[in-house]
Amino acid sequence: MKVRDAPSYMKSKLLWDHIKKSADQAVDRYFEKYIETSSIQPLYHICFGGMIFSYLVAVPEERRHLEHQQHHAAGGITDRRRRPPPSDPPRVQELPITAKELDIYPSRMV
Repeated sequence: MKVRDAPSYMKSKLLWDHIKKSADQAVDRYFEKYIETSSIQPLYHICFGGMIFSYLVAVPEERRHLEHQQHHAAGGITDRRRRPPPSDPPRVQELPITAKELDIYPSRMV
């Protein structure tokens, strides 16, 4: 096949009728090979295919979790949207509080 023939070849292979025909042929071959022979292979295909599918669905969440753990272990911020705290936060002046100010129930109410 030459390069100039590639677009027409690809166009003929990507037609809906050709895709449908190929899928029907694949299903017919699978049915003849495994179902009509009472093989246990389809059960294996379902089990392993389900495991692979569930793994692929869970991978993004697991990667986010691992990235969060590594970032937290490195002492970074845990939320990407927030800015990191300043290196030296301003000090808050502490005011002395007397025991009388902390008394919730004054003695005259008892």
